[in-house]
Amino acid sequence: MRPKLLGMVLVTLLTTAMPAAAQEVAEITVSDPNSSRVTLYGGYGGHGVDWEMAAESHAFADRVRIRGFVGQGRWVTELDTHPPAGLDPTVTRAGVLAMVSERQDVRRTFKAYGGFGLAAYIPRGGAMKTQFGAHVVFGLEAIGDGWSIGPELQFDVPQPKPVPGVLGLTAAAREGGTGLMPTARFGVAIRKQF
Repeated sequence: MRPKLLGMVLVTLLTTAMPAAAQEVAEITVSDPNSSRVTLYGGYGGHGVDWEMAAESHAFADRVRIRGFVGQGRWVTELDTHPPAGLDPTVTRAGVLAMVSERQDVRRTFKAYGGFGLAAYIPRGGAMKTQFGAHVVFGLEAIGDGWSIGPELQFDVPQPKPVPGVLGLTAAAREGGTGLMPTARFGVAIRKQF
């Protein structure tokens, strides 16, 4: 091949390869770590599989999110409950909580978080009534581009109503054990950012 022809081929290759390489770089996207996201949680609290779905807001100041959630699982009651609820009734929970997490650091893969909020606990069976109480979470998430996964520990603390005029008894005890005990569950949370 002549040197002049070889030079023209090299110039042609370089002028067509450079824009193509630049175009490939321009198409790479990185998701916003502060964007809103959805969560799917699966756990175990000693009485069967427990699940939860949640939507989380955009992060405020890179650290605070609001989470709305709905979940369901089996539960332990204060005293023996009447059928059909039995000793571990199915309970649906729904509520909202504020979550605080560590700031995103590109040098670290894991990020810790915690949250506190309020929930309604709706038993599915018997003469059990809806209770309200605290919902607390602690977790650790491994962060990828647009996804995260990690262990999460949840605590639910339903508040029984005291019986007026009777010291030390709750309405749940008077009604034959239709109240829910505080409980905890451990599981895995998977999140997708949008």
